[in-house]
Amino acid sequence: MTSQAGALFSHTQTASAPVIRILIADDHAMVRDGLRRIIESEPGLRVSGQAVDGNSTLDRLCDTPCDILLLDLSMPAPNGLDLIRQIREYRPDLPILVLTMHNQPAVARAVLNAGASGFIAKDNDPDVLLFALRQVVAGERYIEPQLAGAFGAAAPSSALPGLSAREVEVLHRLAAGQGPAAPHGWY
Repeated sequence: MTSQAGALFSHTQTASAPVIRILIADDHAMVRDGLRRIIESEPGLRVSGQAVDGNSTLDRLCDTPCDILLLDLSMPAPNGLDLIRQIREYRPDLPILVLTMHNQPAVARAVLNAGASGFIAKDNDPDVLLFALRQVVAGERYIEPQLAGAFGAAAPSSALPGLSAREVEVLHRLAAGQGPAAPHGWY
């Protein structure tokens, strides 16, 4: 791992930092168990509860303390977008990180417009998930870098430590499927 990547995904926990409590909502038991194992392998993160559908998510939010909701978009009763809207009615400040197999800009836009705090696809590495959880809990919006260019917005600046403006520009162009254009004035 390069030193930049190491800095990107280092999650050192200090003795005074509070534990982040995470509620996992996914309708697949094996996915919930895998997420729990990933999360609980990280110092300072703990799964405080699990839910199997939209209704049980609403129930868990009433009886389980949590600092963030990790929500599968494709769950029954109610579906992810409707569930996000319902949660926003009574927990407007709860960070919601949507985890989904649908890695398309239109889906990410709909999720964020519904009130989610972040969006990440299930095909990412576990370190990306851990980073996204911490970003969203810290009050930042997280959109995975592959989709940030489609929004015409930069990826979270703290997700790109030590990169110059030109390097960030090239990264965004590559994420959008374009090549690294020559800087203005270079031919």
